[in-house]
Amino acid sequence: GSKFLAVPAHGILNARLAWDPPNGSWEVAVSATNLANKRYFYDMFNLAAFGFGTVTGNPAPPREFFLTIRKNF
Repeated sequence: GSKFLAVPAHGILNARLAWDPPNGSWEVAVSATNLANKRYFYDMFNLAAFGFGTVTGNPAPPREFFLTIRKNF
């Protein structure tokens, strides 16, 4: 294994806050992933075995925010 292929250990901070009204027929939630906006790779891959002299990686997404509204039937 190459030191360039190792993905360092990391922690990611995600959060979700939901409100479920007393009647319970719906829910609204706000959430966020990667709150610290940490840059890291999911994985690394050595393309030298295929004739390319490079290492490539799949970057993780940056900080993202979500609003979810759910109706229960």
